[in-house]
Amino acid sequence: MEREHSTPERGPIGEIMQSQCHDLDARRDVARRALEQKLASVYRRRAAVDDLRFRVYYGLTSAVPVVVCCGSAS
Repeated sequence: MEREHSTPERGPIGEIMQSQCHDLDARRDVARRALEQKLASVYRRRAAVDDLRFRVYYGLTSAVPVVVCCGSAS
């Protein structure tokens, strides 16, 4: 028969150990979610920067032939 150990004011040791494991798992889940959110925001920012580069590049490539063919605006 399994003997149940307990500590004063805290309950059986098995429950304490189980709650500690649960707390560790919960902390890991929180850390994992925080990292996922951070990576998602980095990817969103990177996509926005790439989009901006694309727009600037094609904006400049459309302006360069005008300067070359027609001369400068000044």
